[in-house]
Amino acid sequence: MTVSNSIDSFYTSLSDNENFETTTLIWLDSRLTELQENIRIQQELRSAINHIKDFDNIEECKNYIQHLSRDDRVVLITSGKVGKEFVPYIHDFRQITSIYIFCMDKKKNEIWPKAFIKYMMCIGSSRFTAFPKVNALQTPILNNTIIPTVEFWPPTKVWCPWRADSCTQVIPRPGQMTIVMDQSEPLGFEVYLSISDDPTNTSYAIYLAVTMQQIQISKIVDGLTLDINRTTEHDHVLHEGKDLYWLSLDYTTLLVKYGQGEVRHRCTLLQSSLSEVERNTVRQIQFAHVSFNGSRLLADYNWYEYKVKLKIGQYPVVLDPPLLVVEPDKAGLDVFLNNSAILLTRLEEPCRLLYYDTFGWKFQDDTFPYLFEAIERSIRHESGWCYKKLKEKSTRFGKSNPRATYLRVTVGMNRGTSPGVPYVLEIWPPGHYSPIHSHADTYGIIRVLYGEINVKLYRTLNVKRKKPFHEMTLYKDQVTWLSPGLNQIHKLENQSPNQTCITIQAYEYRNIEVHHYEYFDYINNDGFSINKFEPVSDMDYVEFRKIMITEWNNEL
Repeated sequence: MTVSNSIDSFYTSLSDNENFETTTLIWLDSRLTELQENIRIQQELRSAINHIKDFDNIEECKNYIQHLSRDDRVVLITSGKVGKEFVPYIHDFRQITSIYIFCMDKKKNEIWPKAFIKYMMCIGSSRFTAFPKVNALQTPILNNTIIPTVEFWPPTKVWCPWRADSCTQVIPRPGQMTIVMDQSEPLGFEVYLSISDDPTNTSYAIYLAVTMQQIQISKIVDGLTLDINRTTEHDHVLHEGKDLYWLSLDYTTLLVKYGQGEVRHRCTLLQSSLSEVERNTVRQIQFAHVSFNGSRLLADYNWYEYKVKLKIGQYPVVLDPPLLVVEPDKAGLDVFLNNSAILLTRLEEPCRLLYYDTFGWKFQDDTFPYLFEAIERSIRHESGWCYKKLKEKSTRFGKSNPRATYLRVTVGMNRGTSPGVPYVLEIWPPGHYSPIHSHADTYGIIRVLYGEINVKLYRTLNVKRKKPFHEMTLYKDQVTWLSPGLNQIHKLENQSPNQTCITIQAYEYRNIEVHHYEYFDYINNDGFSINKFEPVSDMDYVEFRKIMITEWNNEL
Protein backbone atom coordinates (compact mmCIF):
# COMPACT_ATOMS: atom_id res chain seq x y z
CA MET A 1 0.00 0.00 0.00
CA THR A 2 1.41 3.39 -0.99
CA VAL A 3 1.76 6.31 1.40
CA SER A 4 -0.86 8.17 -0.60
CA ASN A 5 -3.37 5.33 -0.40
CA SER A 6 -2.74 4.92 3.32
CA ILE A 7 -3.54 8.56 3.92
CA ASP A 8 -6.70 8.28 1.87
CA SER A 9 -7.79 5.15 3.73
CA PHE A 10 -7.06 6.69 7.12
CA TYR A 11 -8.98 9.85 6.34
CA THR A 12 -11.82 7.91 4.72
CA SER A 13 -12.23 5.91 7.90
CA LEU A 14 -12.37 9.03 10.03
CA SER A 15 -14.87 10.67 7.70
CA ASP A 16 -16.92 7.50 7.70
CA ASN A 17 -17.46 7.66 11.46
CA GLU A 18 -20.69 9.60 11.14
CA ASN A 19 -19.14 13.06 11.38
CA PHE A 20 -16.46 14.74 13.42
CA GLU A 21 -19.01 16.13 15.87
CA THR A 22 -19.74 12.68 17.25
CA THR A 23 -16.43 10.92 16.66
CA THR A 24 -13.46 11.07 19.02
CA LEU A 25 -9.95 10.14 17.99
CA ILE A 26 -8.16 8.46 20.91
CA TRP A 27 -4.38 8.07 20.95
CA LEU A 28 -3.09 5.57 23.52
CA ASP A 29 0.67 5.15 23.89
CA SER A 30 2.75 4.54 27.01
CA ARG A 31 5.45 6.75 25.44
CA LEU A 32 3.01 9.42 24.36
CA THR A 33 5.11 12.43 25.31
CA GLU A 34 8.54 10.81 25.32
CA LEU A 35 8.99 10.70 21.55
CA GLN A 36 9.26 13.97 19.65
CA GLU A 37 7.73 12.28 16.61
CA ASN A 38 4.58 11.43 18.58
CA ILE A 39 4.22 15.04 19.67
CA ARG A 40 4.64 16.32 16.10
CA ILE A 41 1.99 13.96 14.72
CA GLN A 42 -0.49 14.87 17.46
CA GLN A 43 -0.06 18.54 16.63
CA GLU A 44 -0.80 17.86 12.97
CA LEU A 45 -3.87 15.81 13.80
CA ARG A 46 -5.22 18.49 16.13
CA SER A 47 -4.99 20.99 13.29
CA ALA A 48 -7.43 18.84 11.31
CA ILE A 49 -9.65 17.20 13.96
CA ASN A 50 -11.30 18.79 16.96
CA HIS A 51 -12.06 15.79 19.14
CA ILE A 52 -8.78 14.16 20.14
CA LYS A 53 -8.07 12.52 23.49
CA ASP A 54 -4.64 11.19 24.38
CA PHE A 55 -3.74 8.71 27.11
CA ASP A 56 -0.52 7.14 28.33
CA ASN A 57 -2.31 4.92 30.85
CA ILE A 58 -4.35 1.89 29.77
CA GLU A 59 -6.71 1.92 32.75
CA GLU A 60 -7.54 5.60 32.33
CA CYS A 61 -8.25 5.10 28.64
CA LYS A 62 -10.38 2.04 29.34
CA ASN A 63 -12.37 3.92 31.97
CA TYR A 64 -12.94 6.84 29.58
CA ILE A 65 -14.33 4.61 26.82
CA GLN A 66 -16.54 2.65 29.23
CA HIS A 67 -18.25 5.86 30.35
CA LEU A 68 -19.00 7.09 26.84
CA SER A 69 -22.53 6.90 25.52
CA ARG A 70 -23.28 3.82 23.38
CA ASP A 71 -24.03 6.26 20.56
CA ASP A 72 -20.57 7.87 20.70
CA ARG A 73 -17.98 6.74 18.18
CA VAL A 74 -14.25 6.24 18.74
CA VAL A 75 -11.34 5.79 16.35
CA LEU A 76 -8.36 4.35 18.25
CA ILE A 77 -4.67 4.77 17.48
CA THR A 78 -2.28 2.81 19.65
CA SER A 79 1.15 1.22 19.47
CA GLY A 80 1.60 -2.47 18.72
CA LYS A 81 2.98 -3.16 22.18
CA VAL A 82 0.17 -1.44 24.07
CA GLY A 83 -2.45 -2.65 21.60
CA LYS A 84 -1.73 -6.32 22.26
CA GLU A 85 -2.85 -5.80 25.84
CA PHE A 86 -5.59 -3.23 25.29
CA VAL A 87 -7.33 -4.09 22.01
CA PRO A 88 -8.63 -7.57 23.00
CA TYR A 89 -10.42 -5.96 25.93
CA ILE A 90 -12.13 -3.08 24.12
CA HIS A 91 -12.45 -4.47 20.59
CA ASP A 92 -16.13 -5.41 20.90
CA PHE A 93 -17.22 -2.17 22.56
CA ARG A 94 -19.96 -0.62 20.41
CA GLN A 95 -18.23 2.76 20.59
CA ILE A 96 -15.04 1.49 18.91
CA THR A 97 -15.41 1.69 15.13
CA SER A 98 -11.82 1.55 13.83
CA ILE A 99 -8.40 0.61 15.20
CA TYR A 100 -5.06 1.76 13.81
CA ILE A 101 -1.70 0.45 14.97
CA PHE A 102 1.08 3.06 14.96
CA CYS A 103 4.25 1.20 14.05
CA MET A 104 7.38 1.33 11.93
CA ASP A 105 7.50 -2.39 11.11
CA LYS A 106 4.32 -3.82 9.56
CA LYS A 107 5.64 -7.39 9.57
CA LYS A 108 5.70 -7.45 13.36
CA ASN A 109 2.01 -6.63 13.40
CA GLU A 110 0.63 -8.98 10.75
CA ILE A 111 -1.53 -10.68 13.39
CA TRP A 112 -3.93 -7.72 13.62
CA PRO A 113 -6.09 -8.17 10.49
CA LYS A 114 -6.51 -11.87 11.25
CA ALA A 115 -7.57 -11.42 14.86
CA PHE A 116 -9.58 -8.18 14.92
CA ILE A 117 -12.14 -7.15 12.32
CA LYS A 118 -12.14 -3.50 13.44
CA TYR A 119 -8.44 -3.25 12.66
CA MET A 120 -7.88 -0.95 9.68
CA MET A 121 -4.12 -0.71 9.05
CA CYS A 122 -0.64 -0.15 10.44
CA ILE A 123 0.40 3.47 10.02
CA GLY A 124 3.85 4.99 10.17
CA SER A 125 4.77 8.58 10.90
CA SER A 126 5.32 9.49 7.24
CA ARG A 127 1.70 8.69 6.45
CA PHE A 128 0.41 11.54 8.59
CA THR A 129 2.39 14.31 6.93
CA ALA A 130 -0.21 15.12 4.30
CA PHE A 131 -3.23 14.56 6.51
CA PRO A 132 -4.30 18.23 6.84
CA LYS A 133 -3.96 18.59 3.07
CA VAL A 134 -6.18 15.59 2.46
CA ASN A 135 -8.65 16.98 4.95
CA ALA A 136 -8.82 20.25 3.07
CA LEU A 137 -8.93 18.92 -0.49
CA GLN A 138 -10.74 15.59 -0.44
CA THR A 139 -13.60 16.06 2.02
CA PRO A 140 -16.96 16.64 0.30
CA ILE A 141 -18.36 20.02 1.34
CA LEU A 142 -21.94 21.27 1.30
CA ASN A 143 -22.76 24.70 2.67
CA ASN A 144 -19.33 24.67 4.33
CA THR A 145 -20.35 21.61 6.32
CA ILE A 146 -18.80 18.15 6.12
CA ILE A 147 -21.30 15.76 4.58
CA PRO A 148 -21.64 13.00 7.16
CA THR A 149 -21.29 9.52 5.75
CA VAL A 150 -23.49 8.19 8.47
CA GLU A 151 -23.14 4.73 9.96
CA PHE A 152 -26.90 4.89 9.88
CA TRP A 153 -29.18 2.41 11.56
CA PRO A 154 -32.92 2.99 11.91
CA PRO A 155 -34.14 4.50 15.20
CA THR A 156 -34.56 1.97 18.00
CA LYS A 157 -35.52 4.13 21.01
CA VAL A 158 -39.23 3.35 21.51
CA TRP A 159 -41.51 6.11 22.73
CA CYS A 160 -45.08 5.24 23.71
CA PRO A 161 -47.06 8.44 24.40
CA TRP A 162 -49.73 6.46 26.25
CA ARG A 163 -47.30 4.87 28.69
CA ALA A 164 -45.30 8.06 29.07
CA ASP A 165 -48.56 10.01 29.44
CA SER A 166 -47.01 12.68 27.27
CA CYS A 167 -47.13 13.78 23.65
CA THR A 168 -43.73 15.45 23.91
CA GLN A 169 -40.25 13.95 23.64
CA VAL A 170 -36.82 15.56 23.87
CA ILE A 171 -34.68 15.18 20.74
CA PRO A 172 -31.23 13.76 21.66
CA ARG A 173 -29.32 15.99 19.22
CA PRO A 174 -30.90 19.40 18.57
CA GLY A 175 -31.47 20.02 14.89
CA GLN A 176 -30.81 16.43 13.79
CA MET A 177 -33.13 13.49 14.19
CA THR A 178 -35.44 10.91 12.64
CA ILE A 179 -38.84 10.06 14.09
CA VAL A 180 -40.71 6.93 12.98
CA MET A 181 -44.43 6.23 13.33
CA ASP A 182 -44.84 2.43 13.23
CA GLN A 183 -48.52 1.58 12.69
CA SER A 184 -50.28 -1.75 12.42
CA GLU A 185 -53.62 0.08 12.05
CA PRO A 186 -53.92 3.44 10.23
CA LEU A 187 -54.26 6.52 12.45
CA GLY A 188 -53.88 10.07 11.17
CA PHE A 189 -51.16 11.97 12.99
CA GLU A 190 -49.17 15.18 13.22
CA VAL A 191 -45.56 15.79 14.25
CA TYR A 192 -44.23 19.16 15.41
CA LEU A 193 -40.47 19.57 15.65
CA SER A 194 -40.13 22.65 17.81
CA ILE A 195 -37.64 24.87 19.61
CA SER A 196 -40.04 24.93 22.59
CA ASP A 197 -41.28 22.29 25.02
CA ASP A 198 -44.70 23.93 24.74
CA PRO A 199 -46.63 22.28 21.88
CA THR A 200 -48.70 25.45 21.41
CA ASN A 201 -45.64 27.64 20.92
CA THR A 202 -45.63 29.02 17.37
CA SER A 203 -42.29 30.84 17.26
CA TYR A 204 -40.64 28.16 15.08
CA ALA A 205 -41.51 24.55 14.22
CA ILE A 206 -41.42 22.04 11.38
CA TYR A 207 -44.83 20.42 10.96
CA LEU A 208 -45.84 17.12 9.32
CA ALA A 209 -49.46 16.04 8.93
CA VAL A 210 -50.30 12.57 7.58
CA THR A 211 -53.87 11.61 6.68
CA MET A 212 -55.53 9.29 4.18
CA GLN A 213 -56.17 12.30 1.95
CA GLN A 214 -52.83 14.12 1.90
CA ILE A 215 -49.35 14.70 3.26
CA GLN A 216 -48.48 18.22 4.36
CA ILE A 217 -45.07 19.53 5.42
CA SER A 218 -45.04 23.09 6.74
CA LYS A 219 -42.99 25.41 8.87
CA ILE A 220 -44.44 27.65 11.53
CA VAL A 221 -42.66 30.99 11.89
CA ASP A 222 -43.87 33.60 14.37
CA GLY A 223 -47.41 32.27 14.23
CA LEU A 224 -47.57 31.97 10.43
CA THR A 225 -47.90 28.54 8.81
CA LEU A 226 -46.05 28.30 5.51
CA ASP A 227 -46.43 25.26 3.25
CA ILE A 228 -43.14 23.61 2.27
CA ASN A 229 -44.53 20.54 0.53
CA ARG A 230 -47.92 18.97 0.01
CA THR A 231 -49.18 15.96 -1.94
CA THR A 232 -52.30 13.85 -2.40
CA GLU A 233 -50.35 11.15 -4.25
CA HIS A 234 -52.00 7.83 -3.39
CA ASP A 235 -48.68 6.09 -2.75
CA HIS A 236 -47.59 8.77 -0.26
CA VAL A 237 -50.60 9.13 2.05
CA LEU A 238 -51.74 7.09 5.06
CA HIS A 239 -53.09 3.74 3.95
CA GLU A 240 -54.61 0.54 5.26
CA GLY A 241 -52.31 -2.11 6.67
CA LYS A 242 -49.05 -2.12 8.57
CA ASP A 243 -46.40 0.44 7.61
CA LEU A 244 -43.77 2.88 8.81
CA TYR A 245 -44.05 6.63 8.28
CA TRP A 246 -41.00 8.72 9.08
CA LEU A 247 -39.68 12.27 9.20
CA SER A 248 -36.01 13.27 9.10
CA LEU A 249 -34.49 16.67 9.93
CA ASP A 250 -30.88 17.70 9.34
CA TYR A 251 -29.64 21.22 10.09
CA THR A 252 -26.31 20.53 8.33
CA THR A 253 -27.92 19.97 4.92
CA LEU A 254 -31.09 21.96 5.75
CA LEU A 255 -33.19 19.07 4.45
CA VAL A 256 -36.53 17.78 5.70
CA LYS A 257 -37.42 14.30 4.40
CA TYR A 258 -40.64 12.32 4.63
CA GLY A 259 -40.73 8.65 3.74
CA GLN A 260 -42.54 5.36 4.15
CA GLY A 261 -41.26 1.89 4.84
CA GLU A 262 -37.60 1.30 5.58
CA VAL A 263 -35.93 4.35 7.09
CA ARG A 264 -33.40 5.18 4.39
CA HIS A 265 -32.77 7.77 1.70
CA ARG A 266 -34.11 5.65 -1.17
CA CYS A 267 -37.47 5.45 0.62
CA THR A 268 -37.81 9.23 0.78
CA LEU A 269 -41.09 10.32 -0.81
CA LEU A 270 -40.91 14.07 -0.16
CA GLN A 271 -37.79 16.17 0.31
CA SER A 272 -37.86 19.86 1.19
CA SER A 273 -35.11 22.43 1.64
CA LEU A 274 -34.97 25.09 4.33
CA SER A 275 -33.22 28.43 3.81
CA GLU A 276 -29.69 29.22 4.95
CA VAL A 277 -30.98 32.01 7.22
CA GLU A 278 -32.91 29.38 9.21
CA ARG A 279 -29.88 27.22 9.98
CA ASN A 280 -29.24 28.51 13.51
CA THR A 281 -32.93 28.31 14.39
CA VAL A 282 -33.26 24.77 13.00
CA ARG A 283 -30.25 23.81 15.08
CA GLN A 284 -32.21 24.82 18.19
CA ILE A 285 -35.06 22.38 17.49
CA GLN A 286 -34.99 19.94 20.38
CA PHE A 287 -38.58 18.85 21.04
CA ALA A 288 -40.90 16.50 19.15
CA HIS A 289 -44.63 16.88 19.78
CA VAL A 290 -47.20 14.46 18.35
CA SER A 291 -50.95 14.52 18.04
CA PHE A 292 -53.49 12.16 16.50
CA ASN A 293 -56.16 13.47 14.15
CA GLY A 294 -55.40 16.93 15.53
CA SER A 295 -55.85 15.92 19.19
CA ARG A 296 -53.42 15.42 22.06
CA LEU A 297 -56.07 13.75 24.21
CA LEU A 298 -54.51 10.31 24.37
CA ALA A 299 -57.50 8.84 26.20
CA ASP A 300 -59.52 9.25 22.99
CA TYR A 301 -57.18 6.82 21.25
CA ASN A 302 -56.38 4.25 23.95
CA TRP A 303 -57.30 1.47 21.52
CA TYR A 304 -54.19 2.36 19.50
CA GLU A 305 -51.73 2.00 22.37
CA TYR A 306 -50.55 -1.37 21.05
CA LYS A 307 -51.20 -0.51 17.41
CA VAL A 308 -48.93 2.52 17.19
CA LYS A 309 -45.27 2.78 18.21
CA LEU A 310 -42.97 5.74 17.86
CA LYS A 311 -39.20 5.56 17.62
CA ILE A 312 -36.75 8.43 17.77
CA GLY A 313 -33.18 8.38 16.50
CA GLN A 314 -30.49 10.98 16.88
CA TYR A 315 -29.29 10.86 13.27
CA PRO A 316 -30.98 12.18 10.12
CA VAL A 317 -31.46 10.14 6.97
CA VAL A 318 -28.50 11.06 4.75
CA LEU A 319 -26.92 8.41 2.53
CA ASP A 320 -28.49 5.10 1.59
CA PRO A 321 -26.64 2.08 3.02
CA PRO A 322 -25.11 0.16 0.08
CA LEU A 323 -26.07 -3.46 -0.54
CA LEU A 324 -22.62 -4.76 -1.36
CA VAL A 325 -20.28 -5.71 1.53
CA VAL A 326 -16.51 -5.37 1.12
CA GLU A 327 -13.59 -5.89 3.45
CA PRO A 328 -11.63 -2.71 4.32
CA ASP A 329 -8.46 -3.75 2.52
CA LYS A 330 -10.45 -4.16 -0.71
CA ALA A 331 -12.11 -0.75 -0.55
CA GLY A 332 -10.40 2.25 -2.13
CA LEU A 333 -11.31 5.91 -1.89
CA ASP A 334 -13.70 5.55 -4.83
CA VAL A 335 -15.87 3.16 -2.79
CA PHE A 336 -16.21 5.82 -0.10
CA LEU A 337 -16.86 8.71 -2.50
CA ASN A 338 -19.40 6.76 -4.58
CA ASN A 339 -21.05 5.07 -1.59
CA SER A 340 -20.91 1.88 -3.67
CA ALA A 341 -20.26 -0.61 -0.87
CA ILE A 342 -20.42 -0.87 2.90
CA LEU A 343 -17.31 -1.87 4.80
CA LEU A 344 -17.58 -5.11 6.74
CA THR A 345 -16.37 -3.21 9.80
CA ARG A 346 -19.44 -0.93 9.51
CA LEU A 347 -21.95 -3.75 9.86
CA GLU A 348 -23.39 -4.50 13.27
CA GLU A 349 -21.70 -7.30 15.17
CA PRO A 350 -24.23 -10.10 14.41
CA CYS A 351 -23.74 -9.52 10.66
CA ARG A 352 -19.97 -9.50 11.00
CA LEU A 353 -20.03 -12.76 12.94
CA LEU A 354 -22.28 -14.43 10.37
CA TYR A 355 -19.93 -13.22 7.64
CA TYR A 356 -16.95 -14.87 9.27
CA ASP A 357 -18.94 -17.96 10.25
CA THR A 358 -19.31 -18.85 6.58
CA PHE A 359 -16.26 -17.09 5.12
CA GLY A 360 -14.05 -20.16 4.80
CA TRP A 361 -16.69 -22.70 3.84
CA LYS A 362 -15.76 -24.66 0.71
CA PHE A 363 -18.54 -26.74 -0.80
CA GLN A 364 -16.33 -27.98 -3.62
CA ASP A 365 -13.04 -29.55 -2.56
CA ASP A 366 -10.59 -32.22 -3.65
CA THR A 367 -12.87 -34.99 -2.40
CA PHE A 368 -15.63 -33.87 -4.79
CA PRO A 369 -14.76 -30.90 -7.01
CA TYR A 370 -17.87 -31.32 -9.19
CA LEU A 371 -20.66 -30.47 -6.74
CA PHE A 372 -21.97 -27.43 -8.62
CA GLU A 373 -21.86 -29.28 -11.94
CA ALA A 374 -23.69 -32.18 -10.31
CA ILE A 375 -26.39 -29.79 -9.08
CA GLU A 376 -26.77 -28.33 -12.59
CA ARG A 377 -27.19 -31.83 -14.02
CA SER A 378 -29.64 -32.84 -11.27
CA ILE A 379 -31.79 -29.80 -12.11
CA ARG A 380 -31.86 -30.48 -15.86
CA HIS A 381 -32.60 -34.21 -15.83
CA GLU A 382 -36.06 -35.50 -14.96
CA SER A 383 -34.56 -38.31 -12.87
CA GLY A 384 -32.49 -35.87 -10.79
CA TRP A 385 -33.33 -35.26 -7.14
CA CYS A 386 -33.24 -31.48 -7.67
CA TYR A 387 -35.61 -31.66 -10.66
CA LYS A 388 -38.12 -33.76 -8.72
CA LYS A 389 -37.98 -31.61 -5.59
CA LEU A 390 -38.46 -28.38 -7.56
CA LYS A 391 -41.48 -29.85 -9.33
CA GLU A 392 -42.88 -30.96 -5.98
CA LYS A 393 -42.55 -27.39 -4.63
CA SER A 394 -44.40 -25.65 -7.49
CA THR A 395 -47.36 -24.86 -5.21
CA ARG A 396 -45.27 -23.98 -2.14
CA PHE A 397 -46.15 -20.27 -2.34
CA GLY A 398 -49.74 -20.55 -3.57
CA LYS A 399 -51.12 -21.42 -6.98
CA SER A 400 -48.84 -23.56 -9.10
CA ASN A 401 -45.87 -21.69 -10.51
CA PRO A 402 -42.80 -23.80 -11.39
CA ARG A 403 -40.61 -20.67 -11.61
CA ALA A 404 -41.47 -19.52 -8.07
CA THR A 405 -39.34 -22.27 -6.54
CA TYR A 406 -35.86 -22.76 -5.17
CA LEU A 407 -34.16 -25.36 -2.98
CA ARG A 408 -33.22 -24.93 0.69
CA VAL A 409 -30.42 -27.25 1.81
CA THR A 410 -29.69 -26.60 5.48
CA VAL A 411 -26.22 -26.81 7.00
CA GLY A 412 -26.18 -27.94 10.63
CA MET A 413 -28.94 -27.84 13.23
CA ASN A 414 -31.62 -25.39 14.32
CA ARG A 415 -30.02 -23.52 17.23
CA GLY A 416 -33.10 -21.55 18.20
CA THR A 417 -31.36 -18.28 17.27
CA SER A 418 -33.09 -17.77 13.92
CA PRO A 419 -36.18 -18.73 11.93
CA GLY A 420 -35.24 -22.33 11.16
CA VAL A 421 -31.65 -23.54 10.68
CA PRO A 422 -29.37 -20.46 10.56
CA TYR A 423 -27.19 -21.64 7.65
CA VAL A 424 -28.83 -22.48 4.33
CA LEU A 425 -27.47 -23.40 0.91
CA GLU A 426 -30.05 -22.05 -1.53
CA ILE A 427 -30.19 -23.29 -5.12
CA TRP A 428 -31.78 -21.11 -7.82
CA PRO A 429 -32.27 -22.65 -11.28
CA PRO A 430 -32.19 -20.27 -14.28
CA GLY A 431 -35.24 -17.99 -14.29
CA HIS A 432 -36.41 -19.06 -10.83
CA TYR A 433 -37.23 -16.61 -8.04
CA SER A 434 -38.60 -16.20 -4.54
CA PRO A 435 -41.81 -14.38 -3.67
CA ILE A 436 -41.50 -10.91 -2.17
CA HIS A 437 -40.89 -11.73 1.48
CA SER A 438 -39.85 -10.24 4.81
CA HIS A 439 -37.09 -11.58 7.04
CA ALA A 440 -38.65 -11.02 10.47
CA ASP A 441 -36.07 -8.42 11.59
CA THR A 442 -33.20 -10.89 11.55
CA TYR A 443 -29.57 -10.17 10.84
CA GLY A 444 -28.38 -11.90 7.71
CA ILE A 445 -25.55 -12.44 5.24
CA ILE A 446 -25.98 -13.72 1.66
CA ARG A 447 -22.90 -14.83 -0.28
CA VAL A 448 -22.95 -15.93 -3.92
CA LEU A 449 -21.00 -19.16 -4.38
CA TYR A 450 -21.85 -19.84 -8.01
CA GLY A 451 -23.63 -17.88 -10.73
CA GLU A 452 -25.46 -14.63 -10.05
CA ILE A 453 -28.54 -13.47 -8.14
CA ASN A 454 -30.66 -10.35 -8.56
CA VAL A 455 -31.87 -8.68 -5.34
CA LYS A 456 -34.88 -6.36 -5.38
CA LEU A 457 -35.72 -4.31 -2.26
CA TYR A 458 -39.20 -3.13 -1.23
CA ARG A 459 -40.34 -0.38 1.14
CA THR A 460 -42.92 -2.54 2.83
CA LEU A 461 -44.65 -5.92 2.53
CA ASN A 462 -47.95 -4.85 1.01
CA VAL A 463 -49.93 -6.44 -1.82
CA LYS A 464 -50.68 -2.96 -3.21
CA ARG A 465 -47.07 -1.76 -3.07
CA LYS A 466 -44.99 -4.21 -5.06
CA LYS A 467 -42.71 -1.79 -6.88
CA PRO A 468 -39.05 -2.21 -5.80
CA PHE A 469 -37.16 0.91 -4.74
CA HIS A 470 -33.75 -0.56 -5.55
CA GLU A 471 -32.19 -3.61 -7.16
CA MET A 472 -28.74 -5.02 -7.69
CA THR A 473 -27.25 -8.17 -9.21
CA LEU A 474 -24.61 -9.96 -7.15
CA TYR A 475 -21.99 -12.16 -8.76
CA LYS A 476 -19.72 -14.98 -7.58
CA ASP A 477 -18.04 -14.23 -4.23
CA GLN A 478 -20.03 -11.03 -3.67
CA VAL A 479 -21.88 -10.56 -0.38
CA THR A 480 -24.93 -8.61 0.73
CA TRP A 481 -26.54 -8.17 4.15
CA LEU A 482 -29.68 -7.42 6.12
CA SER A 483 -30.29 -6.17 9.65
CA PRO A 484 -33.38 -5.12 11.63
CA GLY A 485 -35.05 -2.35 9.64
CA LEU A 486 -32.73 -2.50 6.61
CA ASN A 487 -32.83 -4.71 3.48
CA GLN A 488 -35.52 -6.79 5.20
CA ILE A 489 -38.08 -7.07 2.40
CA HIS A 490 -36.75 -8.45 -0.84
CA LYS A 491 -37.17 -10.75 -3.80
CA LEU A 492 -34.32 -12.90 -5.08
CA GLU A 493 -34.23 -13.97 -8.72
CA ASN A 494 -31.77 -15.81 -10.92
CA GLN A 495 -32.09 -13.86 -14.17
CA SER A 496 -29.47 -15.91 -15.99
CA PRO A 497 -31.01 -17.84 -18.92
CA ASN A 498 -28.72 -20.86 -18.58
CA GLN A 499 -26.74 -20.97 -15.31
CA THR A 500 -27.92 -22.00 -11.86
CA CYS A 501 -27.14 -19.74 -8.90
CA ILE A 502 -26.05 -21.13 -5.53
CA THR A 503 -25.88 -18.97 -2.41
CA ILE A 504 -24.98 -19.55 1.22
CA GLN A 505 -27.22 -17.62 3.58
CA ALA A 506 -26.92 -17.10 7.32
CA TYR A 507 -29.53 -15.60 9.65
CA GLU A 508 -29.68 -14.76 13.35
CA TYR A 509 -31.71 -12.77 15.85
CA ARG A 510 -29.90 -10.39 18.16
CA ASN A 511 -29.31 -11.94 21.58
CA ILE A 512 -31.62 -9.53 23.39
CA GLU A 513 -34.53 -10.03 21.03
CA VAL A 514 -37.61 -10.56 23.17
CA HIS A 515 -39.87 -12.16 20.59
CA HIS A 516 -38.52 -14.56 17.96
CA TYR A 517 -40.87 -14.77 15.00
CA GLU A 518 -40.37 -18.20 13.45
CA TYR A 519 -41.71 -17.37 9.99
CA PHE A 520 -40.98 -15.31 6.90
CA ASP A 521 -44.07 -13.49 5.66
CA TYR A 522 -44.49 -13.44 1.88
CA ILE A 523 -46.85 -12.29 -0.85
CA ASN A 524 -48.64 -15.31 -2.32
CA ASN A 525 -48.17 -16.34 -5.97
CA ASP A 526 -51.60 -14.88 -6.76
CA GLY A 527 -50.32 -11.49 -5.56
CA PHE A 528 -53.37 -10.78 -3.42
CA SER A 529 -52.56 -12.14 0.04
CA ILE A 530 -49.78 -12.34 2.61
CA ASN A 531 -48.96 -15.72 4.10
CA LYS A 532 -46.49 -17.22 6.57
CA PHE A 533 -43.61 -19.36 5.39
CA GLU A 534 -42.00 -21.72 7.87
CA PRO A 535 -38.37 -22.03 6.73
CA VAL A 536 -38.20 -25.81 6.64
CA SER A 537 -35.36 -27.73 5.05
CA ASP A 538 -35.61 -29.62 1.78
CA MET A 539 -32.67 -31.73 2.93
CA ASP A 540 -29.65 -31.64 5.22
CA TYR A 541 -26.43 -30.74 3.41
CA VAL A 542 -24.54 -33.91 4.36
CA GLU A 543 -27.27 -36.11 2.90
CA PHE A 544 -27.70 -33.83 -0.11
CA ARG A 545 -24.00 -34.02 -0.93
CA LYS A 546 -24.13 -37.83 -0.83
CA ILE A 547 -27.02 -37.83 -3.30
CA MET A 548 -25.21 -35.46 -5.65
CA ILE A 549 -22.08 -37.65 -5.55
CA THR A 550 -24.16 -40.74 -6.30
CA GLU A 551 -25.97 -39.04 -9.19
CA TRP A 552 -22.69 -37.74 -10.59
CA ASN A 553 -20.97 -41.11 -10.42
CA ASN A 554 -23.96 -42.87 -11.97
CA GLU A 555 -24.35 -40.14 -14.59
CA LEU A 556 -28.02 -40.11 -13.62
